[in-house]
Amino acid sequence: MYTRTSSSAGTWADRLNASKYLAIIQEMFGCFERGDIPGILYYLDEYVDWKHSGNPAILPFAGHFKGHAGVIHYFERLTPALRIEVCTPYNFDTTGSSVSADLHVEGMAIPTGNHFCIKTTLHWIFSPQGQLAGLEQTGDLSDLEQAFLH
Repeated sequence: MYTRTSSSAGTWADRLNASKYLAIIQEMFGCFERGDIPGILYYLDEYVDWKHSGNPAILPFAGHFKGHAGVIHYFERLTPALRIEVCTPYNFDTTGSSVSADLHVEGMAIPTGNHFCIKTTLHWIFSPQGQLAGLEQTGDLSDLEQAFLH
């Protein structure tokens, strides 16, 4: 399920942290697949900065969410809006305290019943304490937005 491409540059400690960050992200994907939001929150800094691109007038879960309460609000908007059928991360890359990965997602917009297929990128930033301090989703969401419109 996961293809890990980790930077080999840096010190031994950098490589150890990169491995730790990748393991946390893998755990968070597992929590997401199970619908375990408290499990996701466990890995987040209390002041996490969570951003999902897209037009909030079309995608109810698009926007900027702050802290645990904001992430809970994000999932409260996401869960009734999407049925995710395929969610495959790949092309992982680590640099210092950040990790990025491409993400292939297929599913259905629940309000319309329309299907979508997108490729997007996730960027994670970790705090010095090893918690997720920031997440930003970027990429072309036009197919997802179209699924919500028609």
